[in-house]
Amino acid sequence: MKSNFIKHFFSSMAILLLMWVSGCLKPNTFPETPEISIKELSFSDAPDLTPDTLSIVINFQDGDGDLGLDSQYDIDHPYNDKYYFTWAPEIQHTVKFTAYYKVENNIPIIYYSAFFETKAEMDAFVNQYLSAVSFTYQSFPNIPYSIQVSRNRLGAANIFDQNYITYKDRVIQELDTLPAFTNPYNCLNWEISESQDTIYYQSNIYHNNILVDFFVDQGNGNFQEFNWETDLFKYPQCNTSFDGRFPILNHSGREKTLEGTIKYNMTSLGFLNLFSIKRLKLRIQIIDQNLHMSNVIETVPFRLEDIKK
Repeated sequence: MKSNFIKHFFSSMAILLLMWVSGCLKPNTFPETPEISIKELSFSDAPDLTPDTLSIVINFQDGDGDLGLDSQYDIDHPYNDKYYFTWAPEIQHTVKFTAYYKVENNIPIIYYSAFFETKAEMDAFVNQYLSAVSFTYQSFPNIPYSIQVSRNRLGAANIFDQNYITYKDRVIQELDTLPAFTNPYNCLNWEISESQDTIYYQSNIYHNNILVDFFVDQGNGNFQEFNWETDLFKYPQCNTSFDGRFPILNHSGREKTLEGTIKYNMTSLGFLNLFSIKRLKLRIQIIDQNLHMSNVIETVPFRLEDIKK
């Protein structure tokens, strides 16, 4: 029975199916920020040991057609999954950064991108740690002050490799506000490295381009969010959410208005075990490649039985 496999219910990630898009080459009649609305919601109850499927179909409009991400290539900033942090004692600042591989002339090279809240913080970091190193200034819609540098230029002994902020760094006065290694932060902000250090990180909301939140009626018409990452299991059995990605919709190489539908499937062995006859609501939002966030849409309250196909 499925109830015997509840602890394995989240082994399947959200799956996306693209219904198809009408992307006419016509004047830009829609705003560059995507607009979405709900078209259909359905639930398929599969046989035992097979995940059930909760599906939502959304209508969308986008003025410049920059929708979708490539799961293989869109992995560095601003689409990275996590941000790590280093403590720069000489300038008394924490610095947010990412590290990723980039293949050049068939050689994988590690690149670091560091991000700063102000130009003054960036300049202080550059003067202290990169004065003799070649690097590139960057700017992104969500973070205007950034630099990129390769590990080859820095060498193995560098500020990023050696100074990840870890749990033991909470003794530093400037870092004593970091969350404790307790629920829910041990699943949301701390990870154990291969060297058994407990490293601090923050998730990047722009890693995914479709965000889905679940809300459950508490029996009195009050809907409370159900957090898939922390509400069901505790550390070390951490889950992931049903946020996910849909693929690139415009392959023309130029801007064009897009209008169509996207079907997003979420599979689980636990839907019926968890929610049974409870009333649910879903809240959905999508994000384009330039980090424009669409309007937020919400389903009407429903029970799984009511939308079963």
